[in-house]
Amino acid sequence: MKSYLYLTKKYIKSYPKRCIGIVLCISLFLFAFLTILWYSDSFKYSLVENYKIEKGGVYESIRFYVDQENFREKESQLVEEKAGIISGIWEVKSKSPSDIWIGNVNDNVSTLLSLHFESGKMPKSENEIAIEKGTYDILGLKSKIGDKVELEIKNSDGNTEKKSFVLTGIIKNFSNKIKLHYDYQSEKLLFPSILTTNSKASPKYIHIIAAENSFLIRNIFK
Repeated sequence: MKSYLYLTKKYIKSYPKRCIGIVLCISLFLFAFLTILWYSDSFKYSLVENYKIEKGGVYESIRFYVDQENFREKESQLVEEKAGIISGIWEVKSKSPSDIWIGNVNDNVSTLLSLHFESGKMPKSENEIAIEKGTYDILGLKSKIGDKVELEIKNSDGNTEKKSFVLTGIIKNFSNKIKLHYDYQSEKLLFPSILTTNSKASPKYIHIIAAENSFLIRNIFK
């Protein structure tokens, strides 16, 4: 050991510049290695987040068409777990081959679905709506944020009635991404593309959007 140290000191004294170069090379290598690890972790995190957003949001899963009696019993717990609740309340008359629904949502839906707005914001009351851009175009709307929008709502008896809402936002298309998560391909998925909130209307169907690691949804709403 002593001879090794002696030879090392002798080498350093004989070739000081070369030793400095070796130390610098090792330092640069370590710096580059740590930088790669940091960027790799950042990229993986970004990839996961972007993947979630591209697939429709940052939620863990969606339970489609949950049993409404079961839902009412667990509603307060679902809210505590920060679940998103979206209820189809009215079907809108249109020339679209796909059904267009107005959905009543709670505060968590926007975050869990990673909704992005072309303009405006989420509604705050039952007489306000935010509309997906694709649906806005299909309905041939020209309304601006803050304008009143009149929609024809289908009744259970087959007739229609007109309802007036204030437009608060136009949302970038999101409903098609949700359909990627729908397992029952033999059935038609009804998913609202017009959103309101705090409505007292009776739901025709309810979807629950589970926050990540939601115990209640994972174990009860299957």
